[in-house]
Amino acid sequence: MYAMNSCKSAGLVAVLALLSGCGGGGSEPVVVVPSTPRVVAASAGADLTAANYAATSAPLVRAVLNATGNQLLDLTGATRESPQSAGSGSAGARLALSPAFLVRWTLAQVPGSLREQPAMVSSESVDCPYGGSMLLTFDDADNDQQVSAGDTISITAFACVAEFGLPPVDGGFSITVNVVELDSQDLPTALDVSGAFTQFTVQGYGSMDGAFRVWSKPESASTEHLRVRYLKTTVTEVTGTVVYDLDVDALNTATGGSLELSGGIGLGGQVYAVTPVTRFDYTTGQAPVSGVLRLGDGAGDSVQFTAVDAVQLQLAFFLAGSSTPAATSGPLLWDDYRD
Repeated sequence: MYAMNSCKSAGLVAVLALLSGCGGGGSEPVVVVPSTPRVVAASAGADLTAANYAATSAPLVRAVLNATGNQLLDLTGATRESPQSAGSGSAGARLALSPAFLVRWTLAQVPGSLREQPAMVSSESVDCPYGGSMLLTFDDADNDQQVSAGDTISITAFACVAEFGLPPVDGGFSITVNVVELDSQDLPTALDVSGAFTQFTVQGYGSMDGAFRVWSKPESASTEHLRVRYLKTTVTEVTGTVVYDLDVDALNTATGGSLELSGGIGLGGQVYAVTPVTRFDYTTGQAPVSGVLRLGDGAGDSVQFTAVDAVQLQLAFFLAGSSTPAATSGPLLWDDYRD
């Protein structure tokens, strides 16, 4: 339902077609999606041991699970059902409250009446489709009455339910358009946006605060390159608080794709380095069938987790400089990380 497919599908860039007017041209800037792993150093106090490596790596395992569903740090912790729809089997049961989902959803909310007002900054209160409301503000930086580079769109949600089955949300979410690419028919084909969460709370699950950036561009007729960069984004949920300073780089098709995570995560005031080894391959909405990722501490110790198949994964703890694991866990079940 929320897959990021080609520009002709209901993906991230496709919704911009609802907003575009005339314009474009060959001299406009192009979207360049970063393709190299991000490097974030572990802090000196970050410490992995044989006793804590399994628990410390759990948030990273969950992030991988979310990314394979194109959800990318879903606040539900990769659970497949929301409180409202648990047991219902509805298509809306799988939550996708992530930057990629929220960017395209927010862009699609800009009503024509708001864009047609002569003022550069226009605000409007909008009822959410399934309850609650939001204050929508569109800052048309060049006053061209269409979404273009430099424009800012922000929402303040008040118990807003964006789609059936999603929990209510409160708080602020904003995006600024950095680059938009248009084709010969003035339809958008790629974009680069920056954004931020401000006390963005998903009722019953937790909250998000901090900045991010999203790039999206077709690699071919059937594949889209999507990168979400979390810039010290704080996620607070029932299991604790995690600070994501992390990139998720994905190549998505209609049925699956591959991804890697790189950068760092903050736990207990310490930063752990996240280093990709091999990309994860997956079918959309399912756990990876292959792929390897490492989590490192300040002394060079690390946890390596390996996707065995779509049901199981393996964890291994390595002391600095050693190629032989000092401890292992598994095979473990991916499903154990969904709750």
